[in-house]
Amino acid sequence: MIYFFFGLCYNFIVGDKMRLNNKGFSLVEVLAVVVILGVLVVIMIPAVNDVIKKNRENNLKDLKESIISSAKLYVSDNRYNIKLSESCDNNPNGTVGVASIDGQAVAGLIFLFALNEKGYLSSSKIVNPNDKKELDLQSYVKFEFDCKKREYVYYPFSNTGECNVVSSYKYSCLKWK
Repeated sequence: MIYFFFGLCYNFIVGDKMRLNNKGFSLVEVLAVVVILGVLVVIMIPAVNDVIKKNRENNLKDLKESIISSAKLYVSDNRYNIKLSESCDNNPNGTVGVASIDGQAVAGLIFLFALNEKGYLSSSKIVNPNDKKELDLQSYVKFEFDCKKREYVYYPFSNTGECNVVSSYKYSCLKWK
């Protein structure tokens, strides 16, 4: 049915004169193909760009989650050597800062360069997948002890401390070079 319709259109446009010499494509056929390809390109470019952008955002989120996981592993490995700044008896429903780990004053901060040096991060060069810039290793992960939940809470910060405390599920504070 479709072929019949296109055949009628072809006969109407081209006519009987072109049937005698059909060694190549007519101008109308070439233009039709170019127009169809142009429409496909116009439709596909925004869709492909959206997929690339979403993939980069997911890669960045995965990188930040990996950094938080490295900090959690570091705290877990050193959990018996952690000294809190105060007792949960004084603040039973709040959070308590961390004063030291294994005798070293940390003030509740785990710097990325320390995680890197101790082998908790797998690469010495951490790159932002969005703009291919290297991560500032002076950035840190802040952690506190939540007395009510009886667990540590983690917050990423830049090396300037420019971010407010955010929930442990938002990773928007790491600074990129």
